[in-house]
Amino acid sequence: MAGLLEPDSGNIIVDGLDLRREKPLASEKLGLVPDQSYFDPGSRAGDLLEYMASFYSQGTWDRRDLSNSLLRKVGLLEERDRRLGKFSLGMAKRFAIAASLVNSPRNIIFDEVLNGLDPAGMKMIREIILEMRKDGCSILLSTHALAELEGIADRMVVIHRGRIIGELLPEDMYAHGGNDLTVRIENPGEDTERVLTEYGKVSAVGRNFRIRDANIDAPELNAELIRRGYRVSSISRENGSLENAFLRLIEKVDQKTQS
Repeated sequence: MAGLLEPDSGNIIVDGLDLRREKPLASEKLGLVPDQSYFDPGSRAGDLLEYMASFYSQGTWDRRDLSNSLLRKVGLLEERDRRLGKFSLGMAKRFAIAASLVNSPRNIIFDEVLNGLDPAGMKMIREIILEMRKDGCSILLSTHALAELEGIADRMVVIHRGRIIGELLPEDMYAHGGNDLTVRIENPGEDTERVLTEYGKVSAVGRNFRIRDANIDAPELNAELIRRGYRVSSISRENGSLENAFLRLIEKVDQKTQS
């Protein structure tokens, strides 16, 4: 989609430009952070950004200002003179994001950009994405960290075994997310898991039991377990998470395939 490889077939249109026939113009409107970025480890962060900016007709002083601005945005301004080979994985990911913004793209592809980032780095990425979205940019974020999509994605496309199996809007999560209950029982027995299977699909970790697609409400479950002699310390509901919606879409596809 970024034009790094020639596609076997089909067309990719970026702001009305065909990426195959008008690649130089279309590429100017694209930014890319690949899953693994490869930069010269001997280059200094600031110098490399200035060199990249020179491809876009920036003057010498403008290039330095742009370089400093981008490094500041990703929290690396103090590292502008450090060689990239000395960067940690998280720092290298931040630098890749700065590099992707050199041409001020209106469209950007983030491929597993959250991998290798600490919580502070993830927070920074979310802020950058929200800022770009507010400015009207189009962002494609490929990720396995589903929880990080909630609150920032306008539309989600689910890919399973190389094929699109569904699209979700934020409000669709509640329609696809099911009704899961997590119950903590202080005096579980050997038959507790079997008892709970009457109310849905059960998985257990110690004294915590998760009931997927529960066919009973929390108050009713609590009353039923007390009637059976169990001491229930807590029951919580997980309804409509993106992870639940994702797993259910995959289950439906796999069930159709098997049948």
